[in-house]
Amino acid sequence: MNLGAIRSGLFGFSLAMLAIGYAASQWFFFNGRAKDYALLVDVPSVRMLSLVILLAFIALAFVPNQEEAK
Repeated sequence: MNLGAIRSGLFGFSLAMLAIGYAASQWFFFNGRAKDYALLVDVPSVRMLSLVILLAFIALAFVPNQEEAK
């Protein structure tokens, strides 16, 4: 499997989640519901997803790219 595609996919997914989260936080803030948003995202499942993404990035950082090794 192409490791570059996996890295790009993980990067794209992370970028999309950051953009969506930022847009949602701004929407909640300007509608006066910032506390509601904080309660929505401060849940174990969001923390676990963040941890999994972080560990995936760390693991992929240690895997050498076959194309660069040649």
